[in-house]
Amino acid sequence: METYYPLMYMLAAFFGSVLLVIGYYRLNNEMADMESRLTGVWVNDAQTMRIIIHNVDSVFQGEIVWADSRHQGNQLLGATLIRDLVMKKLFQGSTGVYLDPFKGREMPFQMWWKGRKNIKFSLIDKVNGRNKVIREEVWHQI
Repeated sequence: METYYPLMYMLAAFFGSVLLVIGYYRLNNEMADMESRLTGVWVNDAQTMRIIIHNVDSVFQGEIVWADSRHQGNQLLGATLIRDLVMKKLFQGSTGVYLDPFKGREMPFQMWWKGRKNIKFSLIDKVNGRNKVIREEVWHQI
């Protein structure tokens, strides 16, 4: 029985290495999957805006393609809402710049996936010299 232990350890090490290589490959290719899922039309929680998100060289931009007429809809069409969004690996918050269409302010934000068809935005602003989340929104893919 004892002569089989080195062989079992070698087999376990081999299969462990194979699993690590497969896992590494999977995580690296998951970035392309996340980027392709992010591209498309999204609607905010209040369903007052629809935003098209597209990318150029893995940097995402988002423009308003539909807005509720009660909220100055015609003036908002075509306005950039998201700029310089760069995807990060899974379980890391992606970062970009949010352009408030009503106040004209630029704010950094973090984006997190909430399932396959939902994303959560956390808008960040400096309050008393510290970064603080001032608003959170969840967008749903159409």
